[in-house]
Amino acid sequence: MFKPVKLLGEVMALAYLVNTNTDYCVMIRYAGHVDELKIQVFPNKEHCVEDEPVYVSEFYVDGKHGCDPEKELLELKSVLESYLYPNIEGTRP
Repeated sequence: MFKPVKLLGEVMALAYLVNTNTDYCVMIRYAGHVDELKIQVFPNKEHCVEDEPVYVSEFYVDGKHGCDPEKELLELKSVLESYLYPNIEGTRP
């Protein structure tokens, strides 16, 4: 059985690093009562409330709602790394 603790920790750490080391604003929320993770990445910190996010992901970490949480977390980790390390070939933005 997949245990998301390690990947959740890595995603949270990457969100923090992207937010503190780039111009992007990362909003991440884990709702424990429903086991849901939501993340939004905005193009800048000054207008993140008014701007549309450049990336959004929202899924249930328990896997009971038709998603593969391990796949979702690995994708999310890859996306956040691409914002943190934009000069690596094949990454965004």
